[in-house]
Amino acid sequence: MTLQQVSLELFEQLSSLLRQLREPEFTRSLAVLNGNTIGKHFRHILEFYETMLAGKEGEVICYDQRKHDQLLEESHALALRKLKEVSELVRQKECDYPLQLNACYSTVPSSEQVLISTSYYRELMYNIEHAIHHMAIIRIALQTAFPQIEIEAGFGVARSTLRYQQQIKVSN
Repeated sequence: MTLQQVSLELFEQLSSLLRQLREPEFTRSLAVLNGNTIGKHFRHILEFYETMLAGKEGEVICYDQRKHDQLLEESHALALRKLKEVSELVRQKECDYPLQLNACYSTVPSSEQVLISTSYYRELMYNIEHAIHHMAIIRIALQTAFPQIEIEAGFGVARSTLRYQQQIKVSN
């Protein structure tokens, strides 16, 4: 399975979930999320992918400089449209190419930045793992605040965990 296919499957899981959620559920501040919303986690996932996809061959990308579009986290209809857009962009990019990643780990504004050689595929892999991590958080929020929402078995579960669970199932 290609990295693009994995991303597209994750986007389909997110789309399926969005179609079940109502706007108040998407935007409700939840204690289990430290007062954040499910919408903020969707926005976060989408903006990381958008940042990566905006990088052309050899260009510098910086996840710290993403949009933080409040409208995206407040409108599940917009999030659904954005998922379709990002899905199409991932589908179109079939080849790997070099990128540079600008990272800053200082907690205060500074020029202490690290420039890391990377590639589109490496960043796509990172975005997959990053999305799964946030989907796991979304899953916890849903199970806590909205238990009536149906969640796919593999939603927010790492592929390696799914493989391991399958191996255990087969060996028993």
